[in-house]
Amino acid sequence: MYSLERLAQTHADQRQTVVNLLCAYLRMPAGESADELQVRTTAQRIPMLHLRPGSGAEPLGSC
Repeated sequence: MYSLERLAQTHADQRQTVVNLLCAYLRMPAGESADELQVRTTAQRIPMLHLRPGSGAEPLGSC
């Protein structure tokens, strides 16, 4: 997830594709393992941080 975030930050032409991938992942049924929960939480946090006004993070895009 963090690699995708870095890709979106360094390649503006790929930002929407990365956002689409994150959103597609989050639309999939959730697994029950603790590892899966941690990955899903990260996938939710990444776009949230980039959409928050005044966060200083560059916007990623929208689902």
